Amino acid sequence: MGRKFDKLMIGGKNGKHMVNKRKKDNNRTILIFVLIAVFFLCACHSNQIWFDCQTNTVYSVEDYPIRELNVTMVNAKKSFWISKIDTLKGESCIKLDSLGKSYKIVEDSVRLLPLKKYDNIPFVPFETYEIYHASIGDASACIIYVQTDENGKANKVLKQ
Repeated sequence: MGRKFDKLMIGGKNGKHMVNKRKKDNNRTILIFVLIAVFFLCACHSNQIWFDCQTNTVYSVEDYPIRELNVTMVNAKKSFWISKIDTLKGESCIKLDSLGKSYKIVEDSVRLLPLKKYDNIPFVPFETYEIYHASIGDASACIIYVQTDENGKANKVLKQ
């Protein structure tokens, strides 16, 4: 036994055609919404990072290239921007004490002054470093804190 709405006649001969057309339009709308949802779910990446105290290296959790990091020395009130050089391919990890050729570091200071460039992030004794990663615009930012000991070696990682 067929469904009643399949055989529903509204306003004469064209009524059945109108009901079928309305069902097709609803199916198309649902399909479009499903495709858009799948696209956005697949496009979402994560800004999650972790820090290896032995090598002073920041890693992307999902192995996506890191485009930018902001590293702030909390006690010294100094901040650095690490950014990928546009013409080069990014890496999924950044070694803070020897950056390599794919990234550049500038001190984040008053914009009226010329920016001072660095080769690495200075690790000093009894400092807390805030590492902020927000390279991928649609994902929430990730912040981790790294503390150093009396020798300037990273020994503790805290996550916000």
